[in-house]
Amino acid sequence: MNELIKITEQNGKKAVNARELHAFLENGKQFVDWFNNRVQKYNFVENVDYVSFSLISEKPQGGRPSIEYALTVNMAKELSMVEGNEKGKQARRYFIAREEQAIMLLSRQLKQAEERTVMPDARRKPITFDNLPAAVGQLLDEVNLIQKLLARPAEPVETYLSPQKTAELLDVNKSTLWRWNKRNYLTHIQVGGKRRYKMSDIQKILS
Repeated sequence: MNELIKITEQNGKKAVNARELHAFLENGKQFVDWFNNRVQKYNFVENVDYVSFSLISEKPQGGRPSIEYALTVNMAKELSMVEGNEKGKQARRYFIAREEQAIMLLSRQLKQAEERTVMPDARRKPITFDNLPAAVGQLLDEVNLIQKLLARPAEPVETYLSPQKTAELLDVNKSTLWRWNKRNYLTHIQVGGKRRYKMSDIQKILS
């Protein structure tokens, strides 16, 4: 898959540079104004949905550090969706495809590691006194691999939005949401005693 927008990973967590996403979306506003507006309008939370960091600009006479933002993939996907243009749709589809690709890869790695550890491997040499240390080392490596794979945080498979946020994303009022629910066009569910809408259902309407 071609890399449309760079996704970095550190300590098992994936992130997207907000400035790079802004450039890809081709939004006409200044980056700072665009970012602050989106954070305020859609109630994103610092250190949950994004983190900020300083970057020293490379200018001949120096310069003030610029503030950059690392976004979670979920926030990047939502920002792409609300952009409301073809670039936003393209970015959202890209992030979804990358998530699916990561889940498939993790499942394949777990299956392969489990088969190597649990199932006898015909290609393995019979364990003898001479090769016992090497055989034990190989088994320990495979166990460690399984433990690392299981310890990796899983990407959320579904996001749930409040009626208020859903109405804002779809540019409708709450009474419209109520009618859509009655007609089974966009139904809500109860999460913790509150009405919530699935992001996947909202994305179908926006597509």
